Amino acid sequence: MVPTMLPAVVSGVKGLGPLNVAAAVVQSLMERAIARGKRDNTLGTGPFDIGPKGRFLVWFAEPPPKIRIPAPRNIRPPARIDDPLKLLPEFLKAQDEWERLIREAAGLHQARLKIASPLSPFRARLSAAVPWMLAHQRRHLWQAENVKRQILSAAPRASAQAV
Repeated sequence: MVPTMLPAVVSGVKGLGPLNVAAAVVQSLMERAIARGKRDNTLGTGPFDIGPKGRFLVWFAEPPPKIRIPAPRNIRPPARIDDPLKLLPEFLKAQDEWERLIREAAGLHQARLKIASPLSPFRARLSAAVPWMLAHQRRHLWQAENVKRQILSAAPRASAQAV
């Protein structure tokens, strides 16, 4: 690999880190909302509206980025990743967990159940959590695709310079 491309490759691999961290946080919030809904017998049949805040969160997360803000502290990935090879398996495991949570939420009134605390700027309906996080994933994967394009466009120039 050409040394000038190494930062782009590392950046692309690390791009899964924020997705894994956000998934762990939001999936935990969803798990609690689902448990609360089952405990309180908050039942309903969909489809459920994601609400104005949910629509905003999805719009905000969709690529390309409209506004760039730093991730909140509790969902920032670590600055150093000890084993980048674990990122993809963790990402795939998170995808399985989204599917499990969707099944667990079936039969609950997902528009009445909220994720996050009342003071959180990310408080939203349970019905908004998956569309929001899928938009967030598309955003980071879009960014990774741009990194890939940079690598591929730099490769011919780098090999020409090496000759």
